[in-house]
Amino acid sequence: MSKEHKKMLTCDESGQLRTMAKQCDGSEMWRIEPCMPETVTEEQIKAKKRSMTVAAGVALASIVVMPFAVTGIIGAIGFGAEGIAAGSFAAGLMSAEAVAGGG
Repeated sequence: MSKEHKKMLTCDESGQLRTMAKQCDGSEMWRIEPCMPETVTEEQIKAKKRSMTVAAGVALASIVVMPFAVTGIIGAIGFGAEGIAAGSFAAGLMSAEAVAGGG
């Protein structure tokens, strides 16, 4: 029963939907209620904002720091602007590759 219009939604034998002031014989009646989302509290919103702020800060820091970190790692392995440093891990990789290739 609609609270505002005081009518019901019914379906007769032929499948026709109708609104009626009262239920008739030979028809179906549905009770339609709104499906509302869960209530979100102010604390949940604040917690979500904090987590998004932290995630954005980590992402920004990663973008700034990553080029320097990768350059440092490559330098530590032994690759540099002058080429491959003697006695480094990279030189060992090159020697292992030469030995494996039969040279």
